[in-house]
Amino acid sequence: MGSATAADRQLRAPGEGADPLGAREAEFIGGLDGFLFASVGETGWPYIQFRGGPAGFVHVLDERTLGYLSVRGNRQYITTGNLRGDDRVALFFIDHARQTRLKVFGHATAVLAGDAPSSPSG
Repeated sequence: MGSATAADRQLRAPGEGADPLGAREAEFIGGLDGFLFASVGETGWPYIQFRGGPAGFVHVLDERTLGYLSVRGNRQYITTGNLRGDDRVALFFIDHARQTRLKVFGHATAVLAGDAPSSPSG
């Protein structure tokens, strides 16, 4: 159905490493009020949670760093515990109305709010 051709193009595309987050991605992420956060549990299986807040609660701190304030929810702290064992994560930013999505794969760290870097806007 065309996916092999598209995948072949991607595999032949020049470039090393991950694509940086640019202004377009920052604008997209900043306009959303939630995303899906996948971490790896101790059994090796993914654990996926919705993270939400007012539009703009996720900040693009630089071309390789995202930050957001996680507020206390059900007090299970499963994602935080998962990060202690395996810092690999996948974030899925989805705008259903516009049928647009952005997948971000990377490594995450949970830090106390007072130790966190500030967003570029303050």
